[in-house]
This record gives sequence, structure tokens and C-alpha cells, in this order.
Amino acid sequence: NGDGKNDVLDLRNLCYNANSVVFVIKNRDNSILFETTDPSEVIWYGKDKSGKLLPSPSFVYLYLEIIRQDGSKKRYLETITVLY
Repeated sequence: NGDGKNDVLDLRNLCYNANSVVFVIKNRDNSILFETTDPSEVIWYGKDKSGKLLPSPSFVYLYLEIIRQDGSKKRYLETITVLY
């Protein structure tokens, strides 16, 4: 909403030592709103693929898979509520 508080979902700190990542945000219809495989770009601004802010409230699904340099894997699957 542009107030400078919680305006983005920034997961770069989780991916600091990653060889690769898969980061996907989907809506309830299972449409992809955002995706990246770049560990430095695991930041979501609450927008769909066209750049439009999601309406409030919106419920989205987050999937994040991290493969670290030592070969270990970590997966996160979460539900997020977008509110303004």
C-alpha cells in the first residue's frame, strides 16, 4: 500500500548461500502471479504478472525451494493473506 511497512515479501536472507532456488507465488486459481529462480530476486511486491496490485484481501500460496552449496534442500509451502 506504499506506507513503507511490510510492502514487500523479501526472502533473500533465506537464500544467502543458495546454489539455486525456485520461488513461486500462485493465486487460489493456481495461476502463477510471480516466479523466479534467481536467489537475488526472491522479492515479491504483492503484484500480479501484469504489475497490478492484488486486491485486499487476497489469499496466495507461496512455494520456495532452496538448494544450498552443500547440496542440502529446504522447502517452504505457505499461505499468505495480502491486506492493505
